[in-house]
Amino acid sequence: MLGYPRSRQSDVLLWVAWEVFLMATIIERPEIVTVAHLEFLDELRISGDTNMYGAAPYLQREFDIPRDEARVILSYWMKSF
Repeated sequence: MLGYPRSRQSDVLLWVAWEVFLMATIIERPEIVTVAHLEFLDELRISGDTNMYGAAPYLQREFDIPRDEARVILSYWMKSF
């Protein structure tokens, strides 16, 4: 397949299977997540101001929300990205 050595073919097939699984998984959006939150996170990622694993405090400050809500929003954004 694709001219890769045999061991590399296995890696490629596993990667493709994982991608298909992820695409088939439907992620339901929590009620607290708004389009404004998602747009903010997209803009924050593009700005490069922080590693996205550290984006929860940015959400907290921007939207005046508790830490646990920020984490739920960030987790959803990461899963749906």
